[in-house]
Amino acid sequence: MKRKHRRAKERRWMAKRQKTFYKQRFAEGFRNWFVQRGVIK
Repeated sequence: MKRKHRRAKERRWMAKRQKTFYKQRFAEGFRNWFVQRGVIK
């Protein structure tokens, strides 16, 4: 039972990490898009 709970906690932590990772990548792509448009130099 304890192992099961720990597993679920781990999965939640991984999902959180993945979310932040995707957020970071999205922000990076957004900045690149602006640079390409010449908005930010």
